[in-house]
Amino acid sequence: EAQVGPAGPLPRYALVSIGWRNILIGMIGAEYKATPIITVRAGVNFNQTPIQSAIALNSGGTPSVFTQHYTGGFSLALDEHFSIDGGFYFTPKNTVTGPFIPTPGATISLTDGIISGLIGFSTSF
Repeated sequence: EAQVGPAGPLPRYALVSIGWRNILIGMIGAEYKATPIITVRAGVNFNQTPIQSAIALNSGGTPSVFTQHYTGGFSLALDEHFSIDGGFYFTPKNTVTGPFIPTPGATISLTDGIISGLIGFSTSF
């Protein structure tokens, strides 16, 4: 049995499954030892969102709306046994909009983005 969506019939599972689709992902990263003491890192990731706009309502609470990831980091070797490490992670805001199936003509939008950072300390014996 099918439900009627804005683009025609939707399969029955569309109302009970998050209905993710397969996606393509590409990423690259680099590390550069700038000096014997300082190492820097950077990376980028681009991907499609697995959320289908026709059943966006089912994907609420899933964290995969963003399509770009940018990362960076560093290590600062204070001596041969101790270093300070830092990093950041950034995903620009992205939105997927689709029908709010229980209410004809209504829509739902999922938006997310992330900014985070960390500082760590490493020691070796």
